[in-house]
Amino acid sequence: MALDDNALGIDVSLWQKDLDWAALKQAGVTFAFAKATQGDKIVDPYFAKNWPAIKAAGIVRGAYHFFQGAADPLKQAAFFVQTAKREKGDLPLVLDVENSGGLAPAALAKAILSCLNEIERLSGVRPIIYTGPNFWNTAVATPSAPDWVANYPLWIAHYTSAPKPIIPKGWTTWTLWQYSEQGHLNGCAGTIDLDHYSGTADDLTAWVASLSLPPSPVPDELATLVANYIQALNALDFDGLAALYSATGVRVGATGTAQGPQEIRDWYVKWLTNTFPGGSFTAGDISAVDASTWSFPWTCHTAQGDANGQDTLALQSGQVHYHSTSMQ
Repeated sequence: MALDDNALGIDVSLWQKDLDWAALKQAGVTFAFAKATQGDKIVDPYFAKNWPAIKAAGIVRGAYHFFQGAADPLKQAAFFVQTAKREKGDLPLVLDVENSGGLAPAALAKAILSCLNEIERLSGVRPIIYTGPNFWNTAVATPSAPDWVANYPLWIAHYTSAPKPIIPKGWTTWTLWQYSEQGHLNGCAGTIDLDHYSGTADDLTAWVASLSLPPSPVPDELATLVANYIQALNALDFDGLAALYSATGVRVGATGTAQGPQEIRDWYVKWLTNTFPGGSFTAGDISAVDASTWSFPWTCHTAQGDANGQDTLALQSGQVHYHSTSMQ
C-alpha cells in the first residue's frame, strides 16, 4: 500500500500554540495527538484547549505523556490518565519515551513497563510507545530489547524521505510513524509534526471503534468504600485505613508514595497528624464521581479553615489497589 493511502495525522504541544482545527481537518488531517503531561507535575498549557477542539473538528484524537525516567512511574501514569480523560472514540494513550533521567537501561526499562502497566490499568486500553530508534536502542534496548516490547503498538519518530522508517529493537513493524517535524498545513502558522497511520482512514476508524473503556464502578460498592474511608479518617483508625488496601496497594499523596498495608498505615499516621491535626473529614457528592477513575472530592474542616482535596481510587478484588490524593 502506498503511503499516500495512509491516514494523515499530526501531533501538537505548546510549540504550536493557537491552531485552527477546522482548517487542519480540511487540510486532510485524520488524527491528532496533543501533549497532555510531562513527569508528575507539568500539564501542557494548550492541552485544555486542544483536547476538546480536536474532537469538535471531527478529528480522531489522542493524548501523549512525556515520560521522565527519574520521576515515579506510577505517579506519572496516574497524573497522565487523570489529565487526559480518554473517551470512546479516542486513540489509546501514548507514553513518549525519550528521556532516561540518568537511569541505566535495565532500570529504565523497568520504570517504563511499570508506567505502561499503570496507564493500561487506569485507562482500560493498552498504551502506545512513542520513541526514536537511536534513543531506544542505546538507552533502553541494550544489549537487547525487553521481551515485553512487541506487546505495545509502536509510534516511531524517524525523519526521512525513505519509504519506511528504521524500526527499533523489539518490534518488527510500526503502527504510527512521525516522519517529519517540518510540516506545513493550513491551520498552523508554523511548522508541525506529521504522522502516518499504518492503514487507511477507514482502518483507523475501525481500530479506534474496537477499543474499550474501563468498566463503570458499582455505585453501592463505591459509596460503601468511601463511607468506610471517611469514617476511618475521622476516627484516626490507622489499622482500619490500612485494611482497606490490598497487599500490593499503592498510596500516592503530596508527601510521598507508600506501598503495602504497613507502609500505607505509617503514611496515614504522618499525613493525618502532621497535615490535619484535629480536623474532621466529609466526602463530596459521591453520585458525581468520575466513573472511569472513582475520583471524588472531600473537605477537611480545621480551626484554620477548610481544605479541599480529590481522591482517586482503583479497586482489585474489593480492596483499594491504587489511591492518589490531590489538594486544592
